[in-house]
Amino acid sequence: MEGKYFFNGKDISMNLYIQIRDVVDIIMEKSHLSFPDAMGKFYHSKTYKTLQNTENTLWAESAGYIADRYYEEQEEAQIKQAIKILAGKLNKKQQLQKQQTEMVGKLQDHEEQ
Repeated sequence: MEGKYFFNGKDISMNLYIQIRDVVDIIMEKSHLSFPDAMGKFYHSKTYKTLQNTENTLWAESAGYIADRYYEEQEEAQIKQAIKILAGKLNKKQQLQKQQTEMVGKLQDHEEQ
């Protein structure tokens, strides 16, 4: 069997697969997800993509450390989503205020006539 992941010329594929399994186990336990759901979430994360780049040596860290990076990524994504939602609500509120101001102006113009 030929390895997929190498570091300094050495095959570290098994090390990486074990890390992935252990991280997914942590995600399953902490998030109460099934294996397919936890694996899917981890597989689509930036942390997983970073883990695959063996030159950064994230694979050499503990599974707990890698899982922490994953959860930090998830928190950051949730914060970005909340900001996006709030910005949309603020924009909508500003549009309503502008419409209200325009309507008041038209009413005042109409009353003056």
